[in-house]
Amino acid sequence: MLAVARHRAREQGVLNVTFTRADAQVHALPAAHDIAISRFGSMFFSDPAAAFANIARSAREGSRLCLATWQPRAANDWLSIPGEALLRYATAPEPTAGPGMFSQSDPSALAATLMSAGYERIRSDPVIVDQIFGADAAEAAANLTASGPSRTLFDTIADGDRQAAVDALTSTLAKHEGPDGVRLAAAIWITTATRRG
Repeated sequence: MLAVARHRAREQGVLNVTFTRADAQVHALPAAHDIAISRFGSMFFSDPAAAFANIARSAREGSRLCLATWQPRAANDWLSIPGEALLRYATAPEPTAGPGMFSQSDPSALAATLMSAGYERIRSDPVIVDQIFGADAAEAAANLTASGPSRTLFDTIADGDRQAAVDALTSTLAKHEGPDGVRLAAAIWITTATRRG
């Protein structure tokens, strides 16, 4: 991923950027930065309080924080609709506490963490984005079972049941086919905050 980012930056002549693989909880971040952005990454901090405090310590007063995180699973059609079809054959993973896809799906809990880390003017705005998963139901079923959470479910299905599961998923997705393909809604929180003085 970093190699691709560096290559693209060189290709486009972008010279004022560096790419670093590091743990935000403990890494010595550049001092006095103006903005910190996370796109579906902060939910995986094993210690969010430590990570956000570390980010805040290196930020200048008034700097901004912007996070994209998932709303709860039930609000995300792209997960719940395929999941319902596959769970007729699949084994659901045991729910876990701690870091994970939905660990920051409660904006009140996230706001409390950010406040204690040194942020204020915290606001979480709900955003719904339609995602296209394939040109038709069959392609969307193939794409969903090849990656992401649907793949995780699909991998638990016995070999003898896999075709039936794909058929059930395809039939379900056909109800969401439109002229431009299969669209399913993704529900996101966009959270912004400002570093306290």
